[in-house]
Amino acid sequence: MSEIYASVNPGTGVGRYCTEARRTVFDSSAIQLREGGTWRPAGPAEAPWTDTRPDGRDFLCPGLKFVRAGANDHWTVRQ
Repeated sequence: MSEIYASVNPGTGVGRYCTEARRTVFDSSAIQLREGGTWRPAGPAEAPWTDTRPDGRDFLCPGLKFVRAGANDHWTVRQ
């Protein structure tokens, strides 16, 4: 899951976080869900990769690259 709340820099047209977080890696791994008291890895029904080619512009940061590092339980975002 990746969700961005950002204010836009009027001089650049991109989210302020885009400049501030340059060279920062956002990683989410070993995502698990608890069901019936048991933890299990996220599967395609709960955590689908909905866009096969996410575009950084949709997140106010054109340089973002999205990597699906695991089937449904690991992703990485970087510039």
